[in-house]
Amino acid sequence: MNKVLWTAFAVLVAGALVTGIVTRQSYAEPNHGIPYDDYAVYPQNPYLPEKDLIFTEIQNADFIAKVTFTGERTHAYYSEKSVVKVEEVYLGDVSFENTNIAVYEYGFFGDVYPPVFNMQSNSPLMREGKSYYVFLKAKEYSRAYQATLPYHEFSPYPWEFAVLSTEDIPRKPLDPEKQLYYRDIADCEFVVFSDEEYERCMEIKRELIEMYCTSATANTP
Repeated sequence: MNKVLWTAFAVLVAGALVTGIVTRQSYAEPNHGIPYDDYAVYPQNPYLPEKDLIFTEIQNADFIAKVTFTGERTHAYYSEKSVVKVEEVYLGDVSFENTNIAVYEYGFFGDVYPPVFNMQSNSPLMREGKSYYVFLKAKEYSRAYQATLPYHEFSPYPWEFAVLSTEDIPRKPLDPEKQLYYRDIADCEFVVFSDEEYERCMEIKRELIEMYCTSATANTP
């Protein structure tokens, strides 16, 4: 997908988030009776932004933390809303440590047929029990509405590189000429098709962690 089409798709999804168009389903019960592992991945060529753009946009994140995915997930607002436990806060409200928050991941299992995993970033969804560094922006709700929610909610920010595994996961060989299914990418850190793309992603990841996700950088701009 070229940059123009990718930007247009991003605007469409963002609009849906704002207007509150929502469908919900149990994450444990896939649509169409088909396991999520068998959902086709689309698009298969995620847009990788320039490094300078990532580092510029990430300065707008207002919550940076180390979290662990609990396994609780629901489909909402054209994304998957995943509940994580906050282990350590590097930027933002430290009172969230040792509590659960909800994160709207950029990617979702579509409810159309044939079933498709709509991949909106260069990474698959978080895996249960795994830990991640997350760059987030708090969703702003009225006090009355927030009181109806089980968790405070956040969106990843920026679009790419907002959820980074605390582990360095080796690149998994993927063939861009073949149809990928979610099982093919579920244990990847980045969905890339060459060593060069992988190293580029890992370089950005390491620099982000060094700059924002250490005790020395905790709660400093």
